[in-house]
Amino acid sequence: MSFRLNEGWRTGPAADFSYGLFMEKYNRLTLSRVSESEPSYLEFLVVPKVYKVVSSYEAKEEPAPEDMVSWLQNNPNLDTENPEPMMVGGVKGSQFDAVASRIPQEYLSGGYHGVNTYHVRHGGNIYDDAPCLPLFQTLPGYGRDSTYEICKMYKVRFIVLEDVNGKTVTIAVLAPTVKFDETWIKARRVLNTVEWKGT
Repeated sequence: MSFRLNEGWRTGPAADFSYGLFMEKYNRLTLSRVSESEPSYLEFLVVPKVYKVVSSYEAKEEPAPEDMVSWLQNNPNLDTENPEPMMVGGVKGSQFDAVASRIPQEYLSGGYHGVNTYHVRHGGNIYDDAPCLPLFQTLPGYGRDSTYEICKMYKVRFIVLEDVNGKTVTIAVLAPTVKFDETWIKARRVLNTVEWKGT
């Protein structure tokens, strides 16, 4: 794929999601706006595995579903809006907003099993015990770079493209709920320039 970035998006040689830099690893491309106190993100993911919360203290990996839209819509830990048609780079898909509606207390308190336990880090600032819901595993193993999650007080707009050269691409625009609309306008400008190679 190719795209053009407008002012404010951060790219760089480091592959460190924790500090909001450009990251391109295996199944994940992360772009961020780090000029703000609470960074927002635009990510492109080919999800190999998802997390299913099976109890108040455990989440298990499962293979990514064939229908990512239905999986997200039916996730009992998410509040989602109804899907709407969306096109990115000439490829049709669906978009909808989501927020984490239920986060296990054990994960909030640092005792969550099945997913690596760590503090949430945004823009170099560590927020102890910030509650987050794990959704996708994008890299083998556990850790900040391998888990996609939604944290409390954040909102995400998912765009699911089910056939980009035979793969499902999930695009996520994540930002604090109070400034999501502003972030979406900036992210949409980038998405309007996306071109998929070979399509």
